[in-house]
Amino acid sequence: MPPEACVIHLADAQLEGSRLDVKGDKEKDKIAGTYVVMWLADARGAPVGSGARWPLRQGMSPSWHSARAVGSGAGVGLADCRLRVELWQRMDSGTNALLAGPIVLPVTELEATPRAYALHGSSRDAAMGRVSSSYVITLHAVPPTSSRKHLFLIRHGESKWNAAKREKNVFKMVRQHDHPINEQGYRQAHALQVGLIHAVEEDKVRPNDPSKPRSLMQTLLRAEALWASPLTRAVQTALVALEPLLRMPGKQLELKIYAREKKNWGGFDSTGIVCGSACGQRALAELRSISTTEVATEAEVTSKLSKLRLEPLETENNHWWSEGAESDESLGERMQELLLQMQYSTAESIVLVGHSHFFRGFFQRYLHPSVHHRSPEMATELQSSSVPNCAVLHCQLDFGCSPFVVTGVTQIHLAAGDDLPSKSSASRPAAAHMDGELRTRSDTATPTRTHRTTSV
Repeated sequence: MPPEACVIHLADAQLEGSRLDVKGDKEKDKIAGTYVVMWLADARGAPVGSGARWPLRQGMSPSWHSARAVGSGAGVGLADCRLRVELWQRMDSGTNALLAGPIVLPVTELEATPRAYALHGSSRDAAMGRVSSSYVITLHAVPPTSSRKHLFLIRHGESKWNAAKREKNVFKMVRQHDHPINEQGYRQAHALQVGLIHAVEEDKVRPNDPSKPRSLMQTLLRAEALWASPLTRAVQTALVALEPLLRMPGKQLELKIYAREKKNWGGFDSTGIVCGSACGQRALAELRSISTTEVATEAEVTSKLSKLRLEPLETENNHWWSEGAESDESLGERMQELLLQMQYSTAESIVLVGHSHFFRGFFQRYLHPSVHHRSPEMATELQSSSVPNCAVLHCQLDFGCSPFVVTGVTQIHLAAGDDLPSKSSASRPAAAHMDGELRTRSDTATPTRTHRTTSV
């Protein structure tokens, strides 16, 4: 029998009882964070197969919102296994201590919807560094998902930070944190919105032929998951640009903390200032501050965007941003967590509004060598240059090719000015991709019902 695996999605661990953290070897030893380990055991309690560990998180009630596969090992069926879950604490000195658990759950009884389970800590004398603690951990089993996914990356519209950096205006760069988009950024996002509205209208009148594969544009319009970084400029861009999709039944914008921009030294634009639902409220408030010009009216912003559904779960009660400069190791860990969210999402098509440094690092880590072989120029641009504001990139993900899961990239042109640096409109043919047939057109400055694509 080949090894089997069950996929477990871990949401969070909420502290229910009292907790006195384990003391380290030194008085100055501090808590590095809390992590969770899970593995499968047979009926005798012996470990079988491969276990999984969720990374360190800080705070009294840590959250993860990501999934891992836990294997049963060759010759052992999942029906005969039990899932063991433990919550651990690590100190700066490197020492580890069991914080709560274990709990033992028959794999056959795991549910596909989130369920809370109690984990109790062992009682010890307070003088030894701990008293009894209790946690409620929320997890669920993930149903089988496709190994191939569609990912649409959209960079946010121009922000006040982008403009100040271009103008070398240090005062404007450091005068605030989490910079919103400016008027130009709104125009870019609105142009993308217009392009999507035209595509939605065109799609409505087209005959549905199930025998034909969906075009990239049809796949984009039917994306099951709409995600955005919780930084204000990304939330604003998503609310404006994706408004035609967010108005569809059952759609909502999910804020993904792992998709936030890389925090560099002095990166005031990548330092968050609010959590939870306040992320959406701040995005709308900042949009209203620029909507008194010809860009839009305050009534338009209030009546349309405030009615869209936003899910800020990952940002609630969570200091989700980095205070200091972020290391490449930390960024890589975040990207891996986001990739796991994509891999085990029930959605086969995902739209993510994010940031240029993050996208560049994403392509540096996960772009498949075959993309370099087919189009070395564009592959180099993706890994070394900034994606233009409000550009749309379709990525074909194949998790069977791990770690290089990005096996193809296509740029979808819905608005003017969104070309990759090396792909000027003068040197590249135009095309429409609504039905998979290519139609040439001139590169005009306004969105039309024709959508160009550039593929690698």
